[in-house]
Amino acid sequence: MDLQILFWVIVVGVIGFLVTRNILRGLALKRLGWRWVDHPDLRITAGLNHSPFGLGFNRTVKDQVVGRSHEGVPFQAFRYGSDHWKDRNHIVCVSLPHPMPPFYRFTTRSPLPALDGPPPSDDTQIMFFLEQDYGRAVAEAIGPFLPELGARQLTIDHDQLVMFGVRSDLKSLEAAVELLVRIQKAIASSPAVSHEYESAPLQVSFTDHPDWQYLDCDNSLLSHLPLERGGYDHEVVNVVQSLEGPITFIRVTHNWKTRNAKNKWISTRKHTEHFCCFMIDFKFIPISVNMGHGRVQKFESIDFNERFKVRCPSARFASDVFHQRQIEHLLRASPVGFAITPEGDIHVTDDEWLPEQTGAMLVFFQEFFGWIPDFVWQELGAWPRPVPKQSG
Repeated sequence: MDLQILFWVIVVGVIGFLVTRNILRGLALKRLGWRWVDHPDLRITAGLNHSPFGLGFNRTVKDQVVGRSHEGVPFQAFRYGSDHWKDRNHIVCVSLPHPMPPFYRFTTRSPLPALDGPPPSDDTQIMFFLEQDYGRAVAEAIGPFLPELGARQLTIDHDQLVMFGVRSDLKSLEAAVELLVRIQKAIASSPAVSHEYESAPLQVSFTDHPDWQYLDCDNSLLSHLPLERGGYDHEVVNVVQSLEGPITFIRVTHNWKTRNAKNKWISTRKHTEHFCCFMIDFKFIPISVNMGHGRVQKFESIDFNERFKVRCPSARFASDVFHQRQIEHLLRASPVGFAITPEGDIHVTDDEWLPEQTGAMLVFFQEFFGWIPDFVWQELGAWPRPVPKQSG
């Protein structure tokens, strides 16, 4: 009985604490004129495409705060996570006058992913930038604020000035917003503002591939892609799509569950499959490499014949496509198996299809079609050639 009483005392205490905290937070937000969103959409990060954004899978945002500084400058703050970035603190963003070149400021004890620096042995300050004059101008502008900034990272990400490592209580957020606005004003009134940069991508994207689109979840694809249909609790996550060019792709991770009943026991199993498909928007005769069944075409290269099994309904077409330069290309690249269908889909063998794998395969296909001679495209009626010609 005493344990039950203790349990309910703890439950009531926790509920009371949470209710009180939310009431106090609501009053503080009202005083500041801010708005708190527990579960915002990942699209609030659209346009942020430099480290730690634009990297990896499993990207999440939560605890968004939207408002204005004391002087009326708009800002947003949120917590962000991914395969490459884990931090319980908030990130705060304010707008710059226009997109500016990348700039990173951090210490060796608080690095940013994908940026190499000295080993984390002390609090050495690191600044990364592309242009010497620009970097010097930004460094001079933010110099007076560095003691107050401390170990918190600061970046310029297109048209956003971004501060990391901000504690999540409203008092700390308020102080960080005011500091960031002061830094923004200093940069906007410095020679650095004369340096312009490309516009930010409109979608959530990748640092090295701003033309790719990332979606954290899109279950509508369950009815459009050849994914497993059995089981329950299906979800399609970590969706990546290329949006431009004659060769595009879609890549997803599909998770689902199944139940197994045995001897009155019911067990649940979790399943995952990765799917990737490339697409072409031009005419091509079906052809496969190390996929499918049927007659295998032989070529003069013994090494190639041992490593690759080419199948095609037209032996002449296959010979025209797999000339000596193309054969050398495949021997160098060692691609996974692929099959080009009459509908213009390019199926590829199973893999996890991380961004670097997908990017490498996209480059392979660009080079593969680039090595195909002009007369082949002319005979296909795909002229001018849809993919730039390879040379060398």
